[in-house]
Amino acid sequence: MDSAATLALAVLLIVIGAVHFYWAAGGTRGIDLAIPSAPGTNSRPVFTPGRAGTAAVGVLLFAGAAVATGHLLPAVQTILNFT
Repeated sequence: MDSAATLALAVLLIVIGAVHFYWAAGGTRGIDLAIPSAPGTNSRPVFTPGRAGTAAVGVLLFAGAAVATGHLLPAVQTILNFT
């Protein structure tokens, strides 16, 4: 890691990813703030995300944290034999 900004970005992505895993596991706290609602529908959500999609977003956010800190690229290079 090169800077405090990189660390802050990684921590932010990990926290947001953890929240997505919480939602994927059935948690409901804060979900009403994250999903937009259609105007005039008494807070009816515009869409209902599935558990698999929500977990996939969590995985991608964790991967983004790994990329930001430089930990994902060496693993990919090793797997693809680009060493």
